Order: sequence, then C-alpha cells, then structure tokens
Amino acid sequence: MSEDFWKDLPHFDSFNESFEIQHYHDFDDSWYLFVTDIQGSTKAIQEGRYKDVNLIGALCIIAVLNACKGIELPFVFGGDGASLLVPHTYLEKTKQALLATKKRSMENFDMHLRVGAVQVKELYEKDISLKVAKQKVSKDFYQALFQGGGMSEADHLIKNNAHYCYEETDPAIEADFSGLECRWQDILSPKDETISLLIYAKDAKVYHEVLDYINQHVGNYEQRQPVQESNLHLSFSPIQLYHEAKAKHKGFKKLKFLFGIFIY
Repeated sequence: MSEDFWKDLPHFDSFNESFEIQHYHDFDDSWYLFVTDIQGSTKAIQEGRYKDVNLIGALCIIAVLNACKGIELPFVFGGDGASLLVPHTYLEKTKQALLATKKRSMENFDMHLRVGAVQVKELYEKDISLKVAKQKVSKDFYQALFQGGGMSEADHLIKNNAHYCYEETDPAIEADFSGLECRWQDILSPKDETISLLIYAKDAKVYHEVLDYINQHVGNYEQRQPVQESNLHLSFSPIQLYHEAKAKHKGFKKLKFLFGIFIY
C-alpha cells in the first residue's frame, strides 16, 4: 500500500457494476479520511442560499486537489461539504488547505465549515469496514464508491467529538482555488423532473432490484443523466458569476475578477 493506492486501484466502466462486491477493496489503513460540512446548511438552503452551500463544498475538494498535486485522490461531494481520503504524508497539507477553506467560508459567506479527520486504521480497530470501488466516468474522472460503515462512522465522530475536529486557523494561510468554475446556466432536467434517491440496505440484492426498476421505467444511465453536454451553456449573469468571485477572491480582487471575465 502506498500513495498510489487509489491510482493503482482497478476500475470498472458501467454504473450498473457498482453493486458488485468484487469491485470493492479494503482501503489502505495508513490514509486519513477527511470530512467537512457546513453547520446550519439546512437553514441556509431554506433561505435560498443553496448555491453558496454547494460552492463551499466544491471549494473543499479543489483546495485539497491543488494542495496534493502529483497524486490522485478519491473524494465524494456531499452538497454541504465533502469527504476526501489522503495518504498520511499529505495529512498536514490537506489540513492547512481545509482550514484555509474554513476561513474563506466564514469571511466571504458567513458560514461555519466544520473540518475533521479520522485515520482509516482507527476505523478498522473499531471493527468498522471501509471498502472502495473505482468507476471510470470519463477519460478524465474516476468516481469513488464506498461500502461498509466507515464513512458514516467518520462523519459521526467528527460531528460529535471535538477531538477529531480542527479549529485553529492561521490568518496567513491561503488555499489555492484555481480550477474552480461556476459559470454554467441552470441546467434543466431532460425529463422535466430530477429525483434523488437515498437507499440504505444490508443486502446488495435490494440495490440491484431498484436499479433494474429504474432502468426499466426511467431509462438507462445515459438517458437519465440530468447533466448532459448538450445542456451546458455558459452564463454571463453578474449575479451568478458573483458566487464564483466571492468563493475564489477577497476584497477588490472580486471586482477585478468579474471585470476580467467581461473584458475577455
């Protein structure tokens, strides 16, 4: 096991294979599982700030990927945060990147971002499983899929035990958010509605049955994809672009960023 654990993991291509147990492997126990989430995100979404909430979750991912350049990392976007796994050699870099994101979240959005981490080894010592599979979504992106109670346990520990959380922030620390863009127009569903299902079952057979039903009555994976390339259109709305400016820059640099986009 090494820093290349995720990079070297064999992958599969079809989402229909995501419930096949043979694709899942025990995670390297020397890695750390970071979990971030926005406290009070439900209230913020009810107030119509869902774009800000989602953007902060995306900032967590881009900050860590930029801090850990040179290696490939698995992550899951959680809407109001993210879960990411990093080798122990990148623990400090990841911690500092997320603390800087925490600072940006409070300064520019007035939202408290919780940041914490648990070593995978500790989960195993509690007899809690953390298995991962790797699906190739496109030529440039591999989606991490997890099985076992490891993700839920880490989330519970970080939300309920201050020992696992990072609070101290250095005013001088800055994260690199380059590469993050939020310039797309709102995407309409190709089927008029977008439905998200959260299903928890102990028997993988249940997932197969649900997936078979969806394929039969809704359409196959390609047909039911809510985000399709033909539906992607750049937005030049100042209001929409301001979300990206607010996330990536502070003070006068926000206006300079917006001005640069329109000049371009």
